[in-house]
Amino acid sequence: MKHSPNTDTNIKKSSVSLLHQLARRHGIQPVYRDESGNGRVVPDESLRDLLRLMDVPGQTSQQVQESLTKSKESQWTKLVAETFVIPQSKLSSGWTLHIPIESEPLSSIHITWTILGENKFRSTHQARGSSLEILARKKINGRQYLRVTLPFPRHLPLGYYALRLSVNSPSFRTQGSSRIIVTPDKAYDPPSYKTSRGLWGLTVQLYGIRSERNWGIGDFGDLNDLVYWAGKELGAAMLGVNPLHALLPGEISPYSPSSRMFHHPLYLEIERILEYRESPVARRRVNSQTFQKTLATLRSSPTVNYDLVKGIKYEILEILYRFFLKNHLAPRSRRGLAFLRFIQQQGNNLEHFACFQALGENFSGTRSSGKKTGGWQDWPEDFRDPLSSHVQTFSHKHSSRINFFRYLEWLCQDQLNEVKRTARRIHMPIGLYQDLAVGIDPNGYEAWAFQNQLVTQASIGTPPEIFSPKGQNWNLVPLSPEHLHQQGYEVFIKTFQSMMAGGGLLRIDHAMGLFRLFWIPRGKPPSEGAYIHYPAEALLAILALESQKFHTTIVGEDLGTITPLIRKTLSLSGLLSYRLLFFEKTKKGNFIPPRRYQKSAMVAVSTHDLPTLKG
Repeated sequence: MKHSPNTDTNIKKSSVSLLHQLARRHGIQPVYRDESGNGRVVPDESLRDLLRLMDVPGQTSQQVQESLTKSKESQWTKLVAETFVIPQSKLSSGWTLHIPIESEPLSSIHITWTILGENKFRSTHQARGSSLEILARKKINGRQYLRVTLPFPRHLPLGYYALRLSVNSPSFRTQGSSRIIVTPDKAYDPPSYKTSRGLWGLTVQLYGIRSERNWGIGDFGDLNDLVYWAGKELGAAMLGVNPLHALLPGEISPYSPSSRMFHHPLYLEIERILEYRESPVARRRVNSQTFQKTLATLRSSPTVNYDLVKGIKYEILEILYRFFLKNHLAPRSRRGLAFLRFIQQQGNNLEHFACFQALGENFSGTRSSGKKTGGWQDWPEDFRDPLSSHVQTFSHKHSSRINFFRYLEWLCQDQLNEVKRTARRIHMPIGLYQDLAVGIDPNGYEAWAFQNQLVTQASIGTPPEIFSPKGQNWNLVPLSPEHLHQQGYEVFIKTFQSMMAGGGLLRIDHAMGLFRLFWIPRGKPPSEGAYIHYPAEALLAILALESQKFHTTIVGEDLGTITPLIRKTLSLSGLLSYRLLFFEKTKKGNFIPPRRYQKSAMVAVSTHDLPTLKG
């Protein structure tokens, strides 16, 4: 049979169309507009690569068709969604359930569900099939599925809940579970914003601060002094600081964190630690001539000598930890018991983080080194899974070393909390203003611990554009939108709970990432990347919940190419906009007057990656 000239082309177009459909169903944008307004089509190979990273088969036309069918059918065959994020004001809309039925009458179906929450909250409900409101029906592979809605309790408080569900009929019995997140309509809006004409503050890059007593890098003691000075003497409402996230050995950029849930021990003020005041050995070492000479060199250095700073700080921290073990933890002093309570409160997350730190030391063959080492992907395979038996055995065998890293985080949180207490004591309207990096180092803790919620073989960046013709690869790991939803937004929630503890103000770097991020498959150039959409409505709702809980104001960094609709969505969610003096100009190039700035905005002169006002 002779083919018409367009047959192969039509087949190819059909295949591409299905590939684009599959991509869109998984949040991948196959066509986007660049900053000049030109349409760009993502290469098919890139779409297939990104689908593969999402565990979606799509390398052949048959796989594309099968995955597309599976994606459509799963909307019906899945008993209940893994997570419901529902504003408290919309609880009356209920939740959706899909029930498979055979030939039995609807009246024979019996549903029982229990909602469990904090403070021993428990609410159990039942329904018969005959009382259900059927929204739709669908027949799949010869089986009928019903889509129905069931009610939430009328007055469900804000917070997190577990849903336990069972559906019984004469021909089948099935069970399911889900997470319910009940959220407020908007993020926290402090009363001080309504009663003040305008609040102002300062920002600092903490690592660059020098004082007569610090050890060559700004520390939490300096931060505490700055908060007191800015708030008490200058009348500032806040003091901003760079991200204080935990970093990998040898990494110095605060925007390439190993973890956004934990802190960088180099910021510890050693002499403020109780064990330092109690330990003659530590004080004798610090007061020695050679040590003081090193401190003088570090204090006079125009840049931070990270290797040397880490070397001397960790030398003393090791001494303090041994003193703590002997004099506090072993005899269960009041301080030792406080540390044990901290470990219990932090739970498995801190345990895994401390274990990751110890494993990194173990496989790099260095202790307290400031040199860069290989990532966890280079570890023996048995240790790449945080839940493996080998990791658990290592944790038990090296419990003392793991407690050392818990001890460091305990000290960090204690000193940072002291800064926040100082801000409250002097009645600063806002207090500490912290910064959240946009992503995670692929070699870092969170990329190892939360592999089921991140895409470790992709990187965040930007497409080719006027000021960056080849695009940008930031070498930061993105969250997986689908896996995030399936895991109840666990890593997202833990990150913001850690950042918001103690209140204040939090700036989210690249807030556009709540809506979409540009992914680049590892090993590929930015020209072969694509935009991935995120469940912005759910993410913003969770942010609002944590913001209200911790009384923390949120600023969404909305600079660059961002649509008016996204800016409006951020504003309606209660997030402050972010404006820069350098960018707020008239068409003639003059700076606009303050009265013309958006009211619900934080205004800054510049940022960490732009020139200072002086130049």
